[in-house]
Amino acid sequence: MATALLSATGLGVVGCASGSSGEPRGGTLTGIHWVLSTYVVDGSQTKVPAEVTSDATFAEGKIGGTAGVNQYSANYTADRGGSIKFGEISSTLMAGPPEATEVENAVFAGLEAAKQYYADDTTLTLYDIQGDVLLVYNKEEKTSFVGTEWLVTNYNNGKEAIVSTTADVDLTALFDEAGKVSGFSGVNTYNGDYTLDGTSIEIGPLATTKMAGSSELMQQEQLYLAALRTSAKYILVGDKLELHRDDGAIAVKLIRK
Repeated sequence: MATALLSATGLGVVGCASGSSGEPRGGTLTGIHWVLSTYVVDGSQTKVPAEVTSDATFAEGKIGGTAGVNQYSANYTADRGGSIKFGEISSTLMAGPPEATEVENAVFAGLEAAKQYYADDTTLTLYDIQGDVLLVYNKEEKTSFVGTEWLVTNYNNGKEAIVSTTADVDLTALFDEAGKVSGFSGVNTYNGDYTLDGTSIEIGPLATTKMAGSSELMQQEQLYLAALRTSAKYILVGDKLELHRDDGAIAVKLIRK
């Protein structure tokens, strides 16, 4: 997967909602999984859609996470008084659905414009130089994806794009306590093994039943199962699960059914 450096001039700055709740006072950034709650579009705070994940982790002068479609990272500096500055952003280059792309564009623009921050026990807010809110993140507590049936919303089509599933059928996945994954892939049911090591995951090989379906559904099934097999890392954010490839690109996106 190619990685690009996104220059500050190329990102653009979205309008900012006015009326911050007070002067930024800094706070703890590191060691916390921050999940984007709202972002700015045309000057208005907008809630992140349920099917989109955007998060941030701060460590050793670097920020990284999922912007909405792509994985990203950047250097940053911050002080206890609430000043913050992000460096040039490095990102994978996958295409994605419009709602996720909108969030991603707002994240990159917000990081570029951010000059101040305030983090407390539950929330991280990034502000521009005038003190207007750009991005609001919530602290995410660790949970488990095992034992829950998941509904697939998007998958990697192997052509540098994240595509949505067809509305005709529900694709599912269930990871059980015994290290088995199973589900419905659009035409057939499937099953196989999976292993976890921290946030690393390995899936497959996978076996399926032998039912036939329309060419569209058969192609989707083939691409989804291929994408599932490429999973190397997982990111769990509340009711949303993302499986990523070794290169950081999204393999499969799922929500709790």
